[in-house]
Amino acid sequence: LQQERASILIQATNLQKLDNAKSINNSVQPNELPEYNLKLVYEISIVYEKNNKDSIAQYYATLLNIAEQCPYSGGKAVYMARGLVALFNDTIMYEDESNCLLQGYYRLQNVQPDIEENMGIRIIPNPANTFADVELNSSYEGICRIIITDIYSKKLSEQTFDCKSRQYRIKTEKYKSGVYNLKIQINDKIIKVARLIIAR
Repeated sequence: LQQERASILIQATNLQKLDNAKSINNSVQPNELPEYNLKLVYEISIVYEKNNKDSIAQYYATLLNIAEQCPYSGGKAVYMARGLVALFNDTIMYEDESNCLLQGYYRLQNVQPDIEENMGIRIIPNPANTFADVELNSSYEGICRIIITDIYSKKLSEQTFDCKSRQYRIKTEKYKSGVYNLKIQINDKIIKVARLIIAR
């Protein structure tokens, strides 16, 4: 009975610590992608610690979204997410080289010089809720095409605007919370890529 009592007390203490951790995590206001990822992964980890593997099955898509990001831009949460994804599928091979290459973290000779990652683009606010203003830091002549895709490169929307205006507002109400790729094509030649985060 004493051993069972001690075990119950330890479990109750651990649950209290997890509840405290959840409250602290909920109070965090992420500003950048690594912080946003970390908050999500901590939230899911707490659910896992309090319950079991089956309790986080509903978060599999979210975890996979983070796990497939480039670790240099997604932060340490990428590796944490991969550990949780492995509970369900430990055969996934992550293409860090190609993902990071897209974002300019590896400089190879065959990289096209007209692709810029997070250079010349500002997204305000980011994370966004109902809208995001995309701003070009430089002035261009011609037509700018904004293409938004999910992490699997599936096109979700495409809009155009006059590059001279240097700014375009995107309505984001229809998107679920998560991370999206935003690409701007200028006269179908110069390509600029950035990450758009939707958080509600």
